[in-house]
Order: sequence, then C-alpha cells, then structure tokens
Amino acid sequence: MKTTKFIRLLLYFPILVLVLVTSCTTEDSDSEIPQGTISLISLEDNEYLLDENADSLVLRLKIAPKATTEGTVHLNFSGNAHYNQDYTTIPPSAGNQIAIPFSPAQEFVNLVLHRKFSEEETEKELQVRLVAVPGGFKIEEPASATVMIAPRLKEINPVNFEYTSLKVRENETGGLNVLLNWSQPTSKSEQITLKMITTDQNQYGERFTTTPQPVLGEIKIDVLPGATSASFSFKPVNDQVLKENAVVKFQINALSSGLHAGESNTLEITLEDDDRQTGTVHKLAEVRELFEGRTGDWYFPEDYVVEGVITSDQNVLDDKTVYLQDETAGIMIRFFLARNFKIGDKIRLNLKSATGTHFNGQKSIDQVNPEGSVLISENMIVQAEEITLDQFLSGDYEGKRVLVRNVSFVNADGNITFLGSRTITDDVRVASVITYASAAFSNTVLPAGQLSISGIVGDWGRIMPQQYSQDIIKL
Repeated sequence: MKTTKFIRLLLYFPILVLVLVTSCTTEDSDSEIPQGTISLISLEDNEYLLDENADSLVLRLKIAPKATTEGTVHLNFSGNAHYNQDYTTIPPSAGNQIAIPFSPAQEFVNLVLHRKFSEEETEKELQVRLVAVPGGFKIEEPASATVMIAPRLKEINPVNFEYTSLKVRENETGGLNVLLNWSQPTSKSEQITLKMITTDQNQYGERFTTTPQPVLGEIKIDVLPGATSASFSFKPVNDQVLKENAVVKFQINALSSGLHAGESNTLEITLEDDDRQTGTVHKLAEVRELFEGRTGDWYFPEDYVVEGVITSDQNVLDDKTVYLQDETAGIMIRFFLARNFKIGDKIRLNLKSATGTHFNGQKSIDQVNPEGSVLISENMIVQAEEITLDQFLSGDYEGKRVLVRNVSFVNADGNITFLGSRTITDDVRVASVITYASAAFSNTVLPAGQLSISGIVGDWGRIMPQQYSQDIIKL
C-alpha cells in the first residue's frame, strides 16, 4: 500500500513542478513592457491654484507606462506672472523654459512652484506647456495647464506710537526711548519714516537730538523681519539757558508695503526747561552784607542763588573772572573754570560751596561752579551810574559800573598807552584807571583832553573800562 502511494508521488511531482514554473513565467511576462512600446507624457491636471494661504504647489507630469530609459522633458511658461518676481521654480527656469530629467521606471515628474513675494496685489496667471519629450516618448493631453496665483491679502498691521504724548526735562540726560508697535511680526525688512515738526528750526542740536538723526526733517527707522516694534531715542540738551518749554511733534509719514499707519500715528514730546528758578533769588547787596563781621574766608554750605548781568568783557584779571551786577549792587565772581559768559549776559548762579574772600582789595566770591549756572537772556545793557570822583573815592561803588565826567589822563603825552595803572584827575581829585594786557585797547595811546570814562570799580578800587568805544568818550 505504501509502495503504491510512493510510486504515484513520483509520477505526479514532475507535472506539479512544470505547472508552477509555467505559472511564474506567465506572471513575469505580464509586468514587462514589450519592446517598442511608446510611453505617453502628460500633465496630471490642466488647472492649478496657488491659493492665498499657500506658498508653493506641485505640478506633476505622468509617464504612462513607466519610463524604460532616462530622459528629459521640456516645459515653457507664459502669462502675466513673471519669473523671479511673482514665482520661482524647482528646478529653476532659464529663459521661460525648464528642463526636468527623469530616470528609468519613473512614473511621475514633479515641478515645484513657489510664491516669490508674500504679498501680491492682483491675481496672476501662468500658462505651463509641455513642449518637448525625448525619442521613444510622446506628448499626451493634457499637455498644458493654467496656474492661477491668487493674491495674498495684506494683513492689517497698523503701526502706532506707544504713547501719543510724552514729557522730558532737559536735565534728564538719558532722554526717552520712543516705541512704535504693531501686532503681526514683519515678514520682510520694512522701513518707517517719521516727519519731525518743531516750532523753531534751531531746536535740533541745541535743545535735543535723536538717534537716528533726521535728514531734511525726516527720521527713517529700518525694521528687521520678524519684528513687532521699533524705536528711536530722543535726548534733551541741558543748555543751561532759560527758555520756554518746547513741543516737538513726530508723525508717521510713510511706511513700506508691509505696514500701515494706525490711529495713534502722532506723538508730541514736551521738552520742559529745568532752568526756571522756583526758590529764593538773593540780591547781590545781600551777598555783600554777608562779609560784614567776618575777618577771613568763608563759604556757602547750602544752595544760594543770585542773578545779575555780566558787566565785564576782557579787561579783567584772568579768564576765570567776571563782574556781576543787579539793581542793588555789583561784585567780583571767580569761577574755578574758565568763564563761558560774555558781557551783557544775564545769568543765574548757585553759590553753593563757593568761598567769600577779599581779592585784589575787594569783596569777591571765589571758586564758583559754572555748571550750576543758567543763561537767562543776552545783550543786556547795564547803564553806568554817573558819580563824581569824591563819590568814587568813598568806596561805596565797589563792583559796580560807574561813569565820571570831565576828567583827563595826567600822563597823556602821546606815547603812553592804557596798559597798566593810569591816573586821571578832575583838577581837584585823582583816581586810577587800570587796564590789563587782555583788553583789546591795552596798547591804545592815552587820549589827551577832557573825557568821560566809564568802567567797573574793581581791582584795588580802580576804574576798569571794558569797551573802548563806549567807555572812553572825548568831550
């Protein structure tokens, strides 16, 4: 029984093997492309849309049946969409044509189209046409397609000043950092142009500065991609000059395409002058009274503010010395730095930490800090008080500007100059006029005859003329 089954198995096994081999051969022959078969190449679709929210899309070309050899397909482009302006492609285009290679057994060829800029204002159309395929292949319909590039609507991204009004005092040297804000990060580099409006053309540089600096009244601020704010700095100049408060206006004047002006598009900055005195201003006669009962030097331990007009020019001891006069008195002031005032300037000084002393035979305030000074006005005229030589010799006019009439220089011989100490007389009394080398008229020859002489009663009780044309008048 077993022997019979074994014999049957030996008889049927070759037949089974033959059937299996035949079956496999048949399947393999069905998957192969017969020699001489032409593959058709076409666009997968004839309409494409790059919608407003998309940055790219893929156009596919189909090869049917699959390619058996390598090759290249050629496409050209037309329409009102411009390469490198509205779109780019992978692979790149050359002269409105693209060559795309493919490999054996490849079924699809991809062309990637990218939106060039993120914001277009109008819809653009691109015609893509399959124009050439290699030998052994044939162009099949659809051989062309229309690509519509939808405009991307601008996002509302208003630019606003953080504040519409700000204040800063001129002694706040750090100034202000002025912010402009918007809601959406910028997608590319942008620029903001601000118009600067002032009431006085000379305000910039004298009362304030900005960074960036304005050009023809405009400040341009560059904005980097991804930013949601920009700023510029506003710094006051502490000019130590008494002035009215100033208002500077900044207005959003122009914006590049990714931004637009919001409702808070104007900023007013009030520049507050800090030179206005709110405390007590002492008279110079009060200062002179402080010397009474004192024998040595003394100092001002606290704030002590005075105001007056500079009556001296160059005919003083040195460049640290001025004479200051108000309606009550005059006095010699010596700064610890070179003076930065001129004759006719009305100024305010804080004498804190200065020293009261006697200098060159007169009461004076020494070591005054010019940094605490304020220029109130300029070109003020202090009229000389007319006195006789008898009054002059009384010593009551020390530090003040005086005028004596009908006097003459004793040694006016046509050779002697003003330089040094020179004697004058009214034929009864005598007095001295002193001129330093720093005076513009120091080398001028003494005039003969009757004169009117004006000057400050200064060093060692002598008259100190300041400006020859006004102080030396021939009668």
